[in-house]
Amino acid sequence: MTWPLVDPNDGGIRRIAPDMCLYCRQLIGQPHGPECVCVTKRVEMRVIVTLPTGETPTGLWQYDEPYSWDAHMSEFHKNDSSWCASNFLSATDVTWDPGSESTMEKLKPLDTDACLCGQINGKDIIRFEFVRVVNDTPRREIDPEAQK
Repeated sequence: MTWPLVDPNDGGIRRIAPDMCLYCRQLIGQPHGPECVCVTKRVEMRVIVTLPTGETPTGLWQYDEPYSWDAHMSEFHKNDSSWCASNFLSATDVTWDPGSESTMEKLKPLDTDACLCGQINGKDIIRFEFVRVVNDTPRREIDPEAQK
């Protein structure tokens, strides 16, 4: 497995530390640290939505998350940490189960005060369950605007 090197246009490069990754403190040209959040893998999560109508549409969402996270950490981050469920509204790569294709449109009106972290009838509006690692090739995002 080839571990990504810190690149000058890496997502972890910031003005305050232009020669190293802000997250793992590795210098440009060195491999990112093993726990660095900039190194990601592609995972799939089941999305379970509770709507005011009582419907519970579900789908599968694929996205990149830190490579070092296990299934427990993936679920904790989305369900129980400070990550706001409203971030899901900008999700791409979601495949909704048949009959659930309009779920994103139904969620938008529930995004009151810019937050979907609430509950409906005692159930979370959105809940996530880890399904699988889709691609475990370690990668990191290159951002040509990172240092500008």
